[in-house]
Amino acid sequence: MGKKIGSICLALFLALSAVIPTIAGAATLPGEMEGVSNYQSLILNGAFSDAKGHWGEEHLFLAGAHGLLVPDGERRIRPDDPLSKRDALLGIAQMAGWMPEIQKSGSGAAQGDPWTHWGRRILDVAASKGLFTVAGQQQSRPRPITGNWDDPITREEMAVWTAKAAQLVPRQNDAANTLNFADWNQLNVNSVPYMEAALREGLVGGKSENGQLYLRPRETLKRVDGAVMLTQGLTKSLENRGQPVISVNVSDIDQTGTGPGDPVSSRIHLVGPAGEKTALLIRGADEENPWGKGIAVWKKGPTDATALEPGDQGELYTLPAEGGVSAYLLRVFADSSAIEGTLVDLDTANNRLTLLDPWGKRRHAELAPGAQVWVNGEERRIELIPRGAYVQGKASGNRITVLYAHLPVAEPGAIPPESKVRQGRITAVESKGLRIVDEQGKEAYYSFAPGVAVRQGRELAGLDDLTIGDPVTLRFNDYQGTEVAVIEIPVQNRKAEGVYRGTVTYINPIAQTATIRSVSRYDAGIWTDQTAQRQIRLSKMSAVIVNGRPVSKEEFQRFGRGQTVIFSAANDFDMLSATRMAVLEGTTETFNDRVSKLDVYGGSLRLQNDGSYLGLDASTIIIRNGRLVNPAQLSEGDPILAFADSSRNGYRAALIVVDKDLVPAPVGTDGLVQGTIKSMTDKGKVELYIYSRMRNNEWSGFVTDGGSIQMKPTYDTVIMDNRGVLPTRLPVADFLSQGQSGQFDDVFLYAYIQNERPLVIIMEADAPATDQAPQERTTLARIKSVNSSTKSIIFDQVRDWSDVSHRWSPNPVTLSLDVEKAAIIDNRKVSDLTRLRAGDTCYLVRDAATGEARFIFRQ
Repeated sequence: MGKKIGSICLALFLALSAVIPTIAGAATLPGEMEGVSNYQSLILNGAFSDAKGHWGEEHLFLAGAHGLLVPDGERRIRPDDPLSKRDALLGIAQMAGWMPEIQKSGSGAAQGDPWTHWGRRILDVAASKGLFTVAGQQQSRPRPITGNWDDPITREEMAVWTAKAAQLVPRQNDAANTLNFADWNQLNVNSVPYMEAALREGLVGGKSENGQLYLRPRETLKRVDGAVMLTQGLTKSLENRGQPVISVNVSDIDQTGTGPGDPVSSRIHLVGPAGEKTALLIRGADEENPWGKGIAVWKKGPTDATALEPGDQGELYTLPAEGGVSAYLLRVFADSSAIEGTLVDLDTANNRLTLLDPWGKRRHAELAPGAQVWVNGEERRIELIPRGAYVQGKASGNRITVLYAHLPVAEPGAIPPESKVRQGRITAVESKGLRIVDEQGKEAYYSFAPGVAVRQGRELAGLDDLTIGDPVTLRFNDYQGTEVAVIEIPVQNRKAEGVYRGTVTYINPIAQTATIRSVSRYDAGIWTDQTAQRQIRLSKMSAVIVNGRPVSKEEFQRFGRGQTVIFSAANDFDMLSATRMAVLEGTTETFNDRVSKLDVYGGSLRLQNDGSYLGLDASTIIIRNGRLVNPAQLSEGDPILAFADSSRNGYRAALIVVDKDLVPAPVGTDGLVQGTIKSMTDKGKVELYIYSRMRNNEWSGFVTDGGSIQMKPTYDTVIMDNRGVLPTRLPVADFLSQGQSGQFDDVFLYAYIQNERPLVIIMEADAPATDQAPQERTTLARIKSVNSSTKSIIFDQVRDWSDVSHRWSPNPVTLSLDVEKAAIIDNRKVSDLTRLRAGDTCYLVRDAATGEARFIFRQ
């Protein structure tokens, strides 16, 4: 009868005669396994006299056990000494499994220095594997990125070579992680895709200094840091060779023996990632094996199987075979720790999940083999826990052994019907949520869920793309239905389709439609005649305003025939659908002015230049940047074009049009800027020392008194060079490298800075006079036609910004602009001429003297 004993493991060697099989591509444990007689030697391979107590002792043990780092004659690994390039290549060759190929053409085992014996073959094999390929071209002779083979290796070289040897996929067009580091531009341009892959796989990390992250790619590497990179890359390399690292859980340990006097043996029960179970047999000493058959274990240090306990979580490694018998290493994780947070994402296929912990940090974890999941006190499947639920549990390392969730709904994962969808128009966007107003005029605030997504049609957008007045659909995926998970912006009718006026000739109370004759439509400050009559739908309105008083639709249907009305409407399949409507009384007057005083609750505003007061009510149509908004979205100082209904009671605003923040409101250095380059630093910063910035549609005077402004291009900044006969685009890497040498000093440029980084930089051959503010005009206009062959656009419905009156003034001209050298920006991204269409409204920065456009922002 077996007697149960307890024990756990962090790293251990096993020798098996069976090969680990795979089921449906996943690594699983083999059948019953047995320890090996040379397990003490396996332990000593990773135990070094100068590693005990070192912070990297665990990685040094793993590296030594796999032959990735070789000690000196006194068993010293010298962890804090520099790692030479040749020793790094020796370790990479061992990690990648190249040594059999390297040694097969050799003359026996290496004596003394391995590099002296195998160095040439290592370089040849590494070159054949693409380790020294640059931009798709094999070098004529293998050489490091910098220096000689005896020099210390740099962090960049080690990360790139390890990534290539581990066959990580280079990230050619997505370097998001690399660009988080302030010194990313110190990388060799060909290294960036592999550095990004290394960062994603966890081969390399950064260092935080003064609130910024640094890669330090040119910094030399210590041997202990090399051990960390090599052991991190080993997992991927073993997977490539069909010897994957397997997650295991020690579920139980039995003491066994056939009779009195027999050597004490143990059976260690293991559970694999797919729930498969196997046993590892450990034998005591006998005449044939004086040390018995055991395993090498890492558990807070080098040890053997006697340290194992039920409940231990670890990883099983495959080691190179010796004498036809494979050896394995079991690495036991640290003791269990508490884990808790909001479930953000779940990959049920791989049992991986992402939590947002109470401190706002994301934590990635995996379910350990045999892990228990409890939902409301019952053991359940993890896929029944909905995203957004708060969970708690225990973990060893990043592997969860027990997970608890308490849900307030009877069925886990259910979403209360009333919390699934909300619709309305945005009235405010804040850092942690937004406000919307629904069709009944009720305003509510909703918080963002972690990782909130914004979608426009089938395309992903961002919170920066939300605009006051946008019609949105809010969707909730947490079980309480209180946090917004997805914000949907419509592709069509995002803007108000139009504002109309005309006379009601017929009302159908059953279909809730009205026929309007003598219809005219508001377009850029003027009313243009439409068809003789149009039919509109009234079902989306709750009331019509008459003499400032709301009357029900039913009441309006009785007396509305013959009334002159103004209304806002959007396309609704077969006809226009009215959203606001008011009956016009008396005559209509137009005011092009600014708001000097606003009283939302009192229902009035005062005009700055005219001095008149305009009444506001629920039917006042307010269009802000093409979107229907409420009076609360007006601000004092806004430039407005108002159409007011004049009667004996004064002016009532029927329509107010405000165009503001057409270029996103500046934050810090954000916005349009022009100036002269003073210098460019090796950290990628561009400094302008004579510059002007645009604020509220106006250029400021040039700063010439010694002040400066800095900006830092990123990998996706577009560099336009207009200094030649034809405009060209310069790769940002060339711009930065050439700029450091002073090649662009004193060059004049324009730039658009968004989210504190330049979206586009335009270099020009000539600079304007700096004794006055820049003379470019700011214009709002609609595209009439686009000529792609001549690179020109004709605009109509032109309104120019007046720097004197600080408002938009109608310009009756038809404007023709040369746009060949212009930066075109659409939806906060640099675009091109092919995206512009007739009918698009654009915000223009143009040179009135030359007829050239500098910037075109599609609205």
